[in-house]
Amino acid sequence: MKKPGSKNPSHFDKSTKPKNRLRKNLILLICLALISFAIFSVSGSFSGSSKTAAATTERSSLIITAEDNGKIAPQALRQIEALEQEKESRTPAQQKIDSRLLYQIKMERNEAIASGVQTLDTDLKVDESGYIDIDMTANVNTKLLQKLKDINAVIIASLPQYRSVTARLPIAAIEALAGMDEIIFIQPKMDAMTNKIERSPEMSLFETPTAASPLVIKTKTSENFGNRAENVREYLNSILSNNLIPTTGTVVSQGDITHRANIARQLTGATGTGLKIGVLSDGVNSLALGQASGDLPPTVNVLTGQAGTGDEGTAMLQIVYDTAPGAQLYFATAFTSITSFAQNIKDLRTAGCDIIIDDVSYFSETPFQNGQAPSVISPLNAGVVVQAVNDV
Repeated sequence: MKKPGSKNPSHFDKSTKPKNRLRKNLILLICLALISFAIFSVSGSFSGSSKTAAATTERSSLIITAEDNGKIAPQALRQIEALEQEKESRTPAQQKIDSRLLYQIKMERNEAIASGVQTLDTDLKVDESGYIDIDMTANVNTKLLQKLKDINAVIIASLPQYRSVTARLPIAAIEALAGMDEIIFIQPKMDAMTNKIERSPEMSLFETPTAASPLVIKTKTSENFGNRAENVREYLNSILSNNLIPTTGTVVSQGDITHRANIARQLTGATGTGLKIGVLSDGVNSLALGQASGDLPPTVNVLTGQAGTGDEGTAMLQIVYDTAPGAQLYFATAFTSITSFAQNIKDLRTAGCDIIIDDVSYFSETPFQNGQAPSVISPLNAGVVVQAVNDV
């Protein structure tokens, strides 16, 4: 329903026409930019100058140029066609290798990626020894493990139940390795990230507690809110001591106050005693330092070989210890691989953890899968973490 007095859209006065033309021009420019980006994404990340031919550099990169009339330059079309032909001509072994990884293999051998395409920016890291980190989907058996040993691969994680191996191996050996019947797919090691929120003052629901006002909530006020809030303050002050700061170490995490765990402990006497809490993150490099300062308990149970690297795990454990100082703490890294992440969820539950928390996301995970059955063969294993949560 139109608001009273609103104009019919087809009857705008003439003063709006220049703005409409400008808007249409802007929309047209955005559409052209999106089309260019879509073409750019067809065959990887293209590099180079829009005005310089590929032959002008020693190792020419794939270039996309645009004519003034908005059409794709003939040279770019030839390059795209060459990449499509390269994919069609791949051997059975090459078809088991991720395209970025295969392009990097060719560049390491000083081969052209395709006719007229010498290089591409793969964003992959090969160290000085020629080694690269990979994730492999395979039927893991003795023959495969022996082959990895023969090529001097370093196995980071091997999980036959997930058809998964994470390893560091010579990039020069990958194409021959892919020729084995056991291999299903080889790709660069999948990346993960820890999750955190940068809080601004506007995001805070609670003010910092003080002795005069231990519980102040920012919300819309009703007519009698002031009286009710005062009654709550008086009640809490009659029960709680002025000292709401826990005695777990030299630093008190904001989480203890944000979640009002300090108040809950005073009201109920609950400290988490009898609970086992498992934490999954990147690593616990400063675990001993936190224990020495009293910010972590003397005993933190780290699953064998799962200490990881980094300190987000240490920080999470400290928050849990501030909040529930009586609980037993457990840790396992989630950064080895997505399948190792899933297995460590199960292993923490097997160790008796009643609560398991993590701050990790893999870029390959999907919100559209409620798990992944063991019978599913997937190079990305996008549903294994959710499946592990369902299983425990």
